[in-house]
Amino acid sequence: QEETEGEDGKTHAKPKPEHGLKLAKILAIKSDWDRIVVVLSDFITKGNATDDIKLEYMYAYCRKYWNHPEGDEFKKGLEDLRMLVSNEAINPAEIPTWDSVGQKSISFRAKALYKLGICLEQAGIALEARDRFSIEARDCFSMSYELRPFNPYYFVATLEYEISNAADVDLIVRMTEPAVRKAIEACRTHIEIGLELPRAYIAIAKLHFILKNVDGAMNAYAKVIDLYLTGTSWVP
Repeated sequence: QEETEGEDGKTHAKPKPEHGLKLAKILAIKSDWDRIVVVLSDFITKGNATDDIKLEYMYAYCRKYWNHPEGDEFKKGLEDLRMLVSNEAINPAEIPTWDSVGQKSISFRAKALYKLGICLEQAGIALEARDRFSIEARDCFSMSYELRPFNPYYFVATLEYEISNAADVDLIVRMTEPAVRKAIEACRTHIEIGLELPRAYIAIAKLHFILKNVDGAMNAYAKVIDLYLTGTSWVP
């Protein structure tokens, strides 16, 4: 492990980006966005931040100022996220499944688009200007889903926007019902192995509502509340 000299004149182990990223993911479970910004800012200022570090830092920065989207801080975080995803578009059909580097690029871009979409959606709601941000947010969600069509969370975000702008909601639901049921199963698989909590339950609840299965939706939301009350996880 690399070492560096600290301000106290002593030699310290140089933090590795992958360690900072792991810590940030743990802190995100508790929605501790302030600490994520502090932890990752060191990599940003020293110029050794990976793209994953930059993404998590920018997203945490937006979440830190989540309730004040009219402020300069949130606007800066949003613009930084926009810059990060403004690279040349990726066509997944041109990248073979065995190309791990290419597949990683697809996954990263999909995740970045999804997180940008979340921040744009929040800005539209908080500023009561959803029309101003909705098209860009919808495009972010749909592009993330196109890049990673088997990700149920990208699917849910895309479907919500399609339904909110649909002239015939029942038609959209009928057309997407098979995909909705597959997404529910994917979320259940995540729950079984302890991943994406409570997001998997929230997604299941939304998907059951879309299918007009109120009992299934309420059961899923009850699981979210239980996770929150027991301190097992966080509510986004």
